[in-house]
Amino acid sequence: PPLTYIVKPDAGAMGRGIYLIQREDELDVSGAINPEFNGWVIQEYMAAPLLIDALKFDLRIYVLVTSVDP
Repeated sequence: PPLTYIVKPDAGAMGRGIYLIQREDELDVSGAINPEFNGWVIQEYMAAPLLIDALKFDLRIYVLVTSVDP
């Protein structure tokens, strides 16, 4: 079966503008003429993602580098 990709606006929020494609010609370029358009993030869609208590999650890791001098 063909791979499915999830297309997300680069500056989107709350799931608006997200859709799935299987071929490049399905990419909706109409948003590209919008002055607020910044591009897309396109990722391979995972049909069965890892869940915690039946919920999707993401990890946000922040690092503070205080010195690069060994």
